[in-house]
Amino acid sequence: MPMPMRSLYLKLFLAFWVVMMLVVAANMGLTWLLARHFDSRLADTSPLAQHANEALDQYRRGGPEALTRWRRNLLQETGLRVLLLDSRGRSLDGMPLPPRLHHHLQQGAPPGPRHHDRWRRRPISWTLENAGEPLRFVVLNPRELIDLLYSGSTLAWRLGLTVLIVALLSGLLARYLVRPVRLVQRASRALAEGDLQVRVGEAMGNRRDELGELGADFDRMAERLQTLLEGQQQLLRDVSHELRTPLARQRVAIELARRRAEPGEALDRIEQEAERLNALIEEILLLVRMDGAPAETPRETLDLGQLLEQLVDDANFEAPRVTLAAPGPAYCRGHPRQLHRALENIVRNALKYSEQAVEVTLTTDAGWAEISVCDRGPGLPEALQERVFDPFVRADPAREAEGWGLGLAIAAKAVRLHGGEISAGNRPGGGLCLQVRLPRVPATHP
Repeated sequence: MPMPMRSLYLKLFLAFWVVMMLVVAANMGLTWLLARHFDSRLADTSPLAQHANEALDQYRRGGPEALTRWRRNLLQETGLRVLLLDSRGRSLDGMPLPPRLHHHLQQGAPPGPRHHDRWRRRPISWTLENAGEPLRFVVLNPRELIDLLYSGSTLAWRLGLTVLIVALLSGLLARYLVRPVRLVQRASRALAEGDLQVRVGEAMGNRRDELGELGADFDRMAERLQTLLEGQQQLLRDVSHELRTPLARQRVAIELARRRAEPGEALDRIEQEAERLNALIEEILLLVRMDGAPAETPRETLDLGQLLEQLVDDANFEAPRVTLAAPGPAYCRGHPRQLHRALENIVRNALKYSEQAVEVTLTTDAGWAEISVCDRGPGLPEALQERVFDPFVRADPAREAEGWGLGLAIAAKAVRLHGGEISAGNRPGGGLCLQVRLPRVPATHP
């Protein structure tokens, strides 16, 4: 599979490759420039002749001692090791000849710089005269004379240039890689300290590699945590508010029971409120369980048409004004009890707000089964059409005694756990339609 250009792996590979190529190119370019300079110096005998004349001049002025001092100074300044030999091949200042120089002289190599090149390690010599006596000026390490490419100073600054290029490019690459990691690190610490608003998307820029995906994943995680925590806090506030009303009624009924000689009616009221409290707690627990449930794959293939027929029969037994239009079967993978509870809550909600018929329709399209439940009730304001699926949100707060606003919240949780979608919208002519879309599978799906 081809690797996308936004891949961090590919970026690292290309970055290191470019760094290495730049280092190689810099060294090759430098070597080429120096080589041209050294080639031009190969034909130039003036440095050799100059050193030879200086050695002879020192010998003439101060004898062997002056020549020895001059040789030592030259070695310290240029790194050249030189000798001034008489016609018999002896050093004029008594310096012992190295064995390789004996071999070189025995070969009878003619003097002159034409026998050396930049790769030769053999000594080179220059012929001169002193009062008619032929002398020979010998350079034992000619590389130091003609090839600064191998001198200590040249190698040092070439190495320094290489280190500088690598350090600069490595620093840029390290900053490119470490900056988003540090952003995520600081954001995660802020999130751990309770700052639920922290995000890293803008600071990351338009990165499309793995680090950019890490930042996007962090933002989704932070948003999910913020939603869960805020929802939990809101749920606690709503639960405390909803429990307060039946508890207040129970206290009133208890006080009445204490004052009456026959507290039967008050006890009935207490029992009724206790049942309402129990039902409310069951709804809250069901909502909390569904909210924290993992999105696991449902295991059973269900016929939505058959499920809706059973649900509509049950609803018509209590209020015979629910119609069903299901042209054929539609299958999905789901938990029967959860889906039945979700669709039942939707139908009961429509019956509660509409005195006319409630129309249930099942249709299918490419890969989806859509269930519509439409009524002729008052509908919903646009601001509530999304919030109606939140816990404890009622379309008509004046009808508080008829529920707690948990039915549609439970239905929405069940639908989303099955990979579906749920939405609400007003229908033309008045009323509300709730649409549920669920992923459809073939009837033979295992």
